[in-house]
Parts: sequence; C-alpha cells; structure tokens
Amino acid sequence: RSWKDSIIVLKTTNDLSPNEFNLKLVKRCLNSIASTASIDTSKVEWSYSYNRKKKNLDQKVRKQEAVPKDWWVEDLCDLHMDLYKQAIEAIKKRGKVPGFVIGEALHVYAVRRIAGFSKGSVKITDKSLTESVIELIPDEKGSVSSSFLSKLLRASIFLGCEETVKEKLKKKISEQLEETTLSDIAMYDIDMVQSLVKEFMNQDPKTHSKVSVAKLIDGYLAEKSRDPNLLLQNFLSLAETLSSFPRQSHDGLYRAIDIFLKEHSGISKIEKKSVCGLLDCRKLSPEACEHAVQNERLPMRVIVQ
Repeated sequence: RSWKDSIIVLKTTNDLSPNEFNLKLVKRCLNSIASTASIDTSKVEWSYSYNRKKKNLDQKVRKQEAVPKDWWVEDLCDLHMDLYKQAIEAIKKRGKVPGFVIGEALHVYAVRRIAGFSKGSVKITDKSLTESVIELIPDEKGSVSSSFLSKLLRASIFLGCEETVKEKLKKKISEQLEETTLSDIAMYDIDMVQSLVKEFMNQDPKTHSKVSVAKLIDGYLAEKSRDPNLLLQNFLSLAETLSSFPRQSHDGLYRAIDIFLKEHSGISKIEKKSVCGLLDCRKLSPEACEHAVQNERLPMRVIVQ
C-alpha cells in the first residue's frame, strides 16, 4: 500500500472492535508507516503533505528536488493520539529518524491538535493529549526547541498536569537554558525561573552558557521589575543566584536594578543598598556609567565606587 493509504487504513481501525484480525491490521499499518518514515529521503518518490518552510536541506541538492527529513510529520497529524503515539513509538524504535525530527513532528502535532496551543490558551479537555505529547519527547538534548518546551510547560501548569510531567519539562528546558529567549520565560513567576536556573547550575554548565543565561535573566528581571508588587526578596533571591555567573557587561543588570528602584521608590536606603550591591560599576559601558552618575535613584556610594 502507499504511504497515505497506510494512514487512511489505520484511521479506520479506530471504529473497529479489537479482535485478532484488527489488531494484526493495526500492527501491519504501524510497521508500514514506521518503515516508510525511516527510509532514506533520496528514495521518497510519493506524495506527502508539507506546508511548512523546509529545514535542514542538503546544500548539494537543488532546493526544488530536496525532500526534507521531516517530510512525513504532517500526514501523521490525521491520527488521533492513541494511534499517533503508537506510530511515533514505532518510528523511534527503528532508530533511524533523528531526535530533532521526532521533536518537529510533536511540535506540528501539538499546534494542529491542541486547540489554542500556539497562542498559549489551551483547554482543560486537552490535558491527556498534552501529557501524551510530553511523554513522547525524545531524550536527546535539543530534540525540541526551548520555545516549544516553554509552551508545553505553561500548558502543563495551567492544565494541572502531574508533577513528574512538569519536572521533566523543567529539566529539558534547563538543559538548553542558554538557547531560551526572554519571550519563552516572560510568563513564568520568579520561583519557576529560579528553579530553572538552579537546575541549570546542577548540570555544571560551561562558561559561555553561563554568560548567555546571565544575560537572559537580567532581561527577565528588568521585565518583572515593572511590577510594583514584585517583592524585594524575590528580586534579590533570583539575582543573587547568578552572582557567580560571568557577565561581559553589567549593563543588563543595571537596567533591571534601575527599573526596580523606579517602580519601588518606597523602599528604604538599606534596601536600596542591598539591591545596588549586586552591581559592579566597573563592568558598565561608558553610556551606562554616564547614566548611573546622573541617576538620583542610586545611592551615592554606588555611583562613586
């Protein structure tokens, strides 16, 4: 049977009773799908659905002739989760499809099948579906993007998924925290971000990764500092967690501190000093240093250090 025929036949088994013949039919369809999805892309000569921008094209192959490694993922979105899960597991078992392709398949399926997922407004009825997608994430680092992981974590929190599910996502995000963007974590509270940073630190990260994460968290603190309800101890706690991280510049941290002091003008001088104690003015750019000298919100001792 053709590629799409196997999927069509597999879909029909949803309505069949689970007798021996039908179970064998399901198994044959799954084997066919897994075998076809695992084939060398140079041998793909049949039609398939592909409405996304092609990725990872071989530079030696002309663009119009290249078949992407993830050519099969959209067609599988026609399957309900129970059959989709079996299909993905069968593909993974063969061991010929890279983890990042499986990750792309899960991302496409989530966007297609979980209503409101791409906009961050999932429905409680999709809890089981969301948990199944998370369960299928490959173990390989980088198999799914930080953005996708962050959306899954937000969904799992909203849906009240099991702690083990959320912990898996937090660990995956922390493994590639240096690749995470501010928009990925902006919706998390301080406690969640701090737990991600601590998990990141437990992995003995390299210096360049620490530099990236410090820059990310400086930006996060600047965003959160706009909230007048942000507690001083929460700001300090997260900032101090990264106190040992190397920074090419303290401009980002200075910006976060300046915004915090502006939005929390009622804090005491001692509290201001504790916040500003995080800053090393020697690592400010000339522009930031000039701004600091004229900044009336900073204690004088900080300005002249």
